Amino acid sequence: MSEMSIPKHNNAKEALNRRQAVELRRLEEQLQKTVNKVKEENEKEVVRLQKDYEVQLNQDQSKYNQHLSKIRSSHARRLEEESMTYDKTLQELKLAQESRLAELKQSQEKEVNRTLESHQEYMERAKNRFEEQKAKQEA
Repeated sequence: MSEMSIPKHNNAKEALNRRQAVELRRLEEQLQKTVNKVKEENEKEVVRLQKDYEVQLNQDQSKYNQHLSKIRSSHARRLEEESMTYDKTLQELKLAQESRLAELKQSQEKEVNRTLESHQEYMERAKNRFEEQKAKQEA
């Protein structure tokens, strides 16, 4: 009887092992299906997020490019205004400088003329004194 119970016991063990193996394969297949399903969902989500990111990136770039263009045009206008103001001020300074130079030249000419007149008067007085002295010596 003990010999007979060993094969039954072995058969029961084998049957249990087969059931466990079948159950393990079934669980493994189920787990693999679940993993594949989650992986597929994650890949779809990654693709969706990449597209959303690209769309958002393009929108932000467009928005910031418009903002940058506005700033550049604003600064270009301001630069042009400042340049015009600079040119106007420079012209005014040049005119003022030319006017001052003309005044200085006129003043110098007057001074030169006064000096020449003074020198000629001195020369005439010296000549007159010389003539008087000469006349005194001759007399």
